[in-house]
Amino acid sequence: MHVLVVLVPGYSHLSLGAILEPLRVLGDIAPNCDVSVDLGAIGDLSVPSASAVLVHTSVPFAQCLKMLTTRERPDALFFCAGLKTPYKAQGDIQKLLRTAHRTGVPIFGTGCAAWKLADAGILHEGAGTVHWTTLPAFAERHQDIAARDALFVTSEQATSTPGDAATLDMMVRFIEARFSENLARQVCAHLMISYPRAGDAPQPRDSALRDAPASLRRMVGLMD
Repeated sequence: MHVLVVLVPGYSHLSLGAILEPLRVLGDIAPNCDVSVDLGAIGDLSVPSASAVLVHTSVPFAQCLKMLTTRERPDALFFCAGLKTPYKAQGDIQKLLRTAHRTGVPIFGTGCAAWKLADAGILHEGAGTVHWTTLPAFAERHQDIAARDALFVTSEQATSTPGDAATLDMMVRFIEARFSENLARQVCAHLMISYPRAGDAPQPRDSALRDAPASLRRMVGLMD
């Protein structure tokens, strides 16, 4: 399996680790899976995370686009962005996502990915999720898209997650779907994950609301 991971300045370093480490462990425990990862970038090859950690990538943006259009295109594109992206990157982000969508490469986006997928027209009349702090605004702006309070949501060939710890849950399900439940369990055991959360599980919020009745949480959601 060949995976392309593309970083956008301001990405979450936690999300990046949650993508790479399960794939690395999978390759270690099941060498016959033959997992290869290319790390690309939008902008400079050295990409700063939201926590100011620089990661040096090996695939420039133009090559990422070319890779998506060849016969040996990747089996999946992981679009790793934070909750905010630089304005000057918007055009390249749309090119990347639309190219992957046009060539049939499944997209797995973190952070603000659903916003970008929606702006690119990929989620039209589909579903997506963003961080709970911006979910009401997302629902208001994109009324043709089902905005779901969830850890990750798949709509046709595009999966969105708010990122961070939820990315790890998405990756466990990705391994389970692409390989096997048994290998997913082995990866969880190696990474000391007691149990992965279901994609439709609601996003954790402030503890005062976390234990509130579902009806009260719905009311607060409506007021938001």
